[in-house]
Amino acid sequence: MDTTTPWIAIVDDEETIRCALLRLLDSAGLAARAYAGGAALLEAMREQWPCAVILDLHMPDIDGHQLQARLAQLAPQLCVIAMTGQHSAAARARVLAYPGATYLSKPMAEQVLLDALGRAHADWLAAPRAGARP
Repeated sequence: MDTTTPWIAIVDDEETIRCALLRLLDSAGLAARAYAGGAALLEAMREQWPCAVILDLHMPDIDGHQLQARLAQLAPQLCVIAMTGQHSAAARARVLAYPGATYLSKPMAEQVLLDALGRAHADWLAAPRAGARP
């Protein structure tokens, strides 16, 4: 199992958003994988863990807040970038209650997202890792 190459998970139920983010990250030279929901990401994480997760807050089944809480249990140091098209102060506070989390409103400037990912990548490179899990 390769634990040395950082990759970013994109979790959004909207295919157009997933595709746009994959193109953006690819153009920036960042490896990424896209998932239509939180359950699919959690299943994939049985094999390999991302260095960061970009997630939409409003998804069916497991919403972004629930997914962020689960990720915080599994890997508290994992960088989570939450995005939403339905901004609220309560949602922002809930996301930022977790250390290292970033909250972005859609639509967002590409550079803002890339800067947040740059910080996540630097943190991932600096973090000690034991085995396959952060």
